[in-house]
Amino acid sequence: MFFQVNGNGDLPAIRTDAFDQLEEGRFLPKRLRLHIQGERKSYTPELKDVIEKTWSLATQEAEERGQELFNGKLFSLLQHQVRQGSLNLMLGETDYKELVGTHLSCPDGKASLEKTHLSNGIAVSSTLLSEDNFLILGRRSQHVHTGCGLLHVCAGHPDPDRLLSVEKILAGENLFFSAMKREILEEFHITEDEISTMVCLGLIRSGDHLKPEVIFQTSLKIPGKEIVKRFDSASHRDEHQEILMVPSAQRELLAYLEEHYEDFTAPGLAAVIFHGKEQGFWS
Repeated sequence: MFFQVNGNGDLPAIRTDAFDQLEEGRFLPKRLRLHIQGERKSYTPELKDVIEKTWSLATQEAEERGQELFNGKLFSLLQHQVRQGSLNLMLGETDYKELVGTHLSCPDGKASLEKTHLSNGIAVSSTLLSEDNFLILGRRSQHVHTGCGLLHVCAGHPDPDRLLSVEKILAGENLFFSAMKREILEEFHITEDEISTMVCLGLIRSGDHLKPEVIFQTSLKIPGKEIVKRFDSASHRDEHQEILMVPSAQRELLAYLEEHYEDFTAPGLAAVIFHGKEQGFWS
């Protein structure tokens, strides 16, 4: 992984090949517009066979390692565009088996298919900023399918079966914001009323598996030590084997990234870099 900090002034610049920045901005719920088409990704018979064989091998390996592997429905990213200050995502449907077969199980760690053949199952990730200005990171456990032992942020996949009601949409709720809040509750036992702000900062594509990810930043009303304490009672606490608190200040966070960037998942590193830019630490 390439990671470089340029400039010695007040606003250094970070360059990395860990991810491709597809869209960037500051998008509140009404500015993250989801256009759900309901169409399913189609594959050639040869690629379907590859997906089935890859899934069979992945489930066998997961069982041997004591990991959980579930073929849930996912949204597929079809198109994206920022227009008139809004991030527009055109979404179809895929599933985790197709994601594994086209993105996640390449021997060299790089997706080898043409981008038009990828499932593009889209995920959401968010940094968590404590009330006392600590960035909360997790080291992924051996129970997860990908990124075992690597540093990551709170993350998951929006579920096409959990669409919002008309009443919630009219109240200003957003499906991807709602999915991100649900992940924070499940992984850290933090409720929606303990969130002070949540903002979408853009869209990236991972540099290793070419998986798309919507990046958020979430500020909380509770201190870092309380977040770590809450983690022990979270319903999905087995996703992380360790929780870390890193000061969210320019010098400390930049030094941490320079020392540990190779320990991050690609979307985890992207989320922290987007967070630092939003805080004005770097460009």
